[in-house]
Amino acid sequence: MEYWILLEKCLVAFHGFTASNAAKIVNSYYKELKAAQLEEFATHEEAFYLACRLAGKVEREPTAEEVKIYRKLEIEVYGEYFKQNSPSRKACPLSPK
Repeated sequence: MEYWILLEKCLVAFHGFTASNAAKIVNSYYKELKAAQLEEFATHEEAFYLACRLAGKVEREPTAEEVKIYRKLEIEVYGEYFKQNSPSRKACPLSPK
């Protein structure tokens, strides 16, 4: 559940969507995946990248500032435990270019 919330927050923070529009887009996407029995696969991708595609933009690497914002969103959604214990933080695919 948290992944989908993070995805909504990415659409708002990085692509200018309203919270209600972001929720509609994510809900629609989730329903499509669920119908195809693929919903578990989406959560293996960083929400930042999927948000780019759902916003109709080219997937790209985040800027250093966007990485900072993304990290704050992750902690907001997943909690402080995530900040200290997530293995993906040690070898993060989201690295600023």
